[in-house]
Amino acid sequence: MHLSPVIKNMRTNYRDVKRYIVHKLNHDKYKYILKIKTEKCSVSQLKSMGVSVPEGADTFTMVHIGKRDDSKYSKRITTFFNNNQICARYIDSGDEFITKVYNQKTYNRGVNNLFHRVVKTFIYKNNAAPEYSELEHLEIIRNNLNGSVKYKMHRDKNTFKDSIIKASLKEHDNFLNSKLAKRDIDLDIRIGNDGIPHIESKSVSDGINLSEQDEFLPYRFIFDTSKKRLAFTHYFIKKYHLEDLGIKIKEEHMSDNDIGSFDEFEKTITYDKDACETITLAAHEVRHAYQYAQIGRLGKGYTPYCRQCRKKFGNITNPDELAQAYKFLIAGENYPASGSGKLYSENYLEKDANHAELLAMREYSKGAKALASQIGRYI
Repeated sequence: MHLSPVIKNMRTNYRDVKRYIVHKLNHDKYKYILKIKTEKCSVSQLKSMGVSVPEGADTFTMVHIGKRDDSKYSKRITTFFNNNQICARYIDSGDEFITKVYNQKTYNRGVNNLFHRVVKTFIYKNNAAPEYSELEHLEIIRNNLNGSVKYKMHRDKNTFKDSIIKASLKEHDNFLNSKLAKRDIDLDIRIGNDGIPHIESKSVSDGINLSEQDEFLPYRFIFDTSKKRLAFTHYFIKKYHLEDLGIKIKEEHMSDNDIGSFDEFEKTITYDKDACETITLAAHEVRHAYQYAQIGRLGKGYTPYCRQCRKKFGNITNPDELAQAYKFLIAGENYPASGSGKLYSENYLEKDANHAELLAMREYSKGAKALASQIGRYI
């Protein structure tokens, strides 16, 4: 057997020799160690630990990785499955948290059996300065008959610093064979003192026209759900002229199925941290703030918020507005304690807030088709 001079001169056992060879061949891989690896377990074990579980997941596996030369290094990879098919993956390394969401399906179209997978990756740097988040959309279509594969990737990135959001969107076709983005958009978005985003500067590739008539354009390029929802909240607060009333906005883990609320006693709009809704949820909760402002203008409200609104806006003089305000008052007096059931869904305050959601989504969708036709998808 021919041995290298290095191995010939090593006075150690076979296991050490093998370890040395592996280390020389793949140093980066060798420096990691596997601390924990679980078999598939029921997600009920994670729920009891307070871990957020993706919708539809029934089992999970967990891998914990460390480093040989860094005792503080830790990376946990939790993979969720639905009927033995991967649906999501969480990667937590302390300073970075990555969520990958998988959507995959096989289509039978005559002789062409197509496998279609879409992977969305959400990356959050926990201790980065400036604050940073990135989304990656990878789409893979494989023809199982002839083995051909098509790729498409969208990489969206936000960097936050000094009230400026730097937004970057890159679209690649067959990105594995090309380093050049097919479409490229870079924006500087400033968040004003009123919480409203405005585009300060932009750079776009040829053939892309970002409409100046689209008032929601800067909102579309805020990829972080929480920040996007906050911007929309300020938008609707300003729309109803409620910006000088000291309404507070906060996020927390809410109980049951509630994802948002307005408390007229505390003058606070609260959102569930895990809620994925943005414009519709903001439109709904700010509409509730408007409803109680109108009740206050009738002189019927008994909270400081209602009295403040009457002092600021005065009595209602428009007949249609007055009639609606009385409907708000009656609905408020009969508002159910439980946020579910027919009494809740049929209450006029909820029906009116739901209608505000619908109008907001219609308005937001107006610029969707024109934008999607240029950048390949709707933001």
